[in-house]
Amino acid sequence: MAEDYVPAVVPVAGKVVSIVLQILTFGVLCVYFTRRTSWFKHWPNLPLAIWLVLLIYFDSAVFVFATSILFHGVDINSSRSICEGGILVCLLCYMTTKILTYYFLVERAYIVRGSREPRLKTKLWLFNCLFMMLPYTIFVVMNLIWRFSYINDKGICIIGMQKKAMLPLIVFEVIVNVYLTMLFVLPMRGNYSILTPTFIALHTDISRTLLLET
Repeated sequence: MAEDYVPAVVPVAGKVVSIVLQILTFGVLCVYFTRRTSWFKHWPNLPLAIWLVLLIYFDSAVFVFATSILFHGVDINSSRSICEGGILVCLLCYMTTKILTYYFLVERAYIVRGSREPRLKTKLWLFNCLFMMLPYTIFVVMNLIWRFSYINDKGICIIGMQKKAMLPLIVFEVIVNVYLTMLFVLPMRGNYSILTPTFIALHTDISRTLLLET
């Protein structure tokens, strides 16, 4: 069925910049994935936390690959259905990456405490999973319901989420990031002097993690 509008043409410079950024991003993800896996000998014995990190890299790579096809393969401005597909891809990859990231933070908080209890018998682990998963599931549904995608009068695909779905999600993510990071920082803080090189390195690593996760 023919569209009742003229799709916008992306300038050549914009296409070049977009392609270069996507290639660089995909390359960086491949480098990090390779560095994480180059020393593995027994994959089935890998800790859960390592699997979560690898899944985050893989999910991010899928997002880059899928958006490359949408933008440069089929042209996201070419039809309303493809424009709608763009927001669904963005939401799916964003939400799955966030869930994996938060589960990694829960796992990290469990590991740093050195608990010998199985996860399903650890109250803090169970609480963290429920605290993270149940509200986030609600926010996922909200963002799916109140998403929008349309072609404007210039033939450009516009995608996004309404404020009533996006703002609660942002607030929730900030709270979860701070809470789960504190669960990791506080037990470690008691083991190191604030002036030791080890603690300084740990503080740097935590700050970097926070930046990457937000």
